[in-house]
Amino acid sequence: MGTDYFSSFFDKIFHINIENSATRILASWYLLGQDSSYPPTNFDATHPDSEETNLHVDVQDNHYKLVRTLGAASTVLLKNERGVLPLGKKDRSIVIVGSGAGPGKAGPNQFSSGVRFFPLLIRVEDIG
Repeated sequence: MGTDYFSSFFDKIFHINIENSATRILASWYLLGQDSSYPPTNFDATHPDSEETNLHVDVQDNHYKLVRTLGAASTVLLKNERGVLPLGKKDRSIVIVGSGAGPGKAGPNQFSSGVRFFPLLIRVEDIG
């Protein structure tokens, strides 16, 4: 029962997970009819300015209005009534955290969820 036992065990689990994931992806692909009469992919996120791989189809319409409305509605401002918040008299600054907090060194999405271009991102410092 050395490391060979465990490595073969994890290899089997890993392959099962890959097979299950691939089956689910392909099942939904065929269920939605993406294998026939479906428009081709026309955007390459790694090369957004490429004329060769991008048709630059504008699908945003006036979504920016909805984004601004939802953003404003989801903003929370706390009032420190009766000193409930852990702020002392010396505390004169606050921190705003999140992908829309402001310019980051690696772009607006510093944790790389797969998207690096946010045309509708409204940073806190841009609200006015």
